[in-house]
Amino acid sequence: AVASGKSFFDVDWADPATAGMELAWRAAKVALALSPLIAITLLFCCTKDDPEEEALRRKKKYDFSLAGA
Repeated sequence: AVASGKSFFDVDWADPATAGMELAWRAAKVALALSPLIAITLLFCCTKDDPEEEALRRKKKYDFSLAGA
């Protein structure tokens, strides 16, 4: 949390270039702070196996045939 307790958009607009850089830096800090959550969400939402590959993997998981016995 910000020690001064100011709003996200509370910048000194006397110098617009500095104000813009300050807002960009604050937005970058928020994006970096949320990036692990975004990455985890994308990991679970965007990874999809082929149905055939998934069925083969499930079949191998429960195939307990004893080939050596």
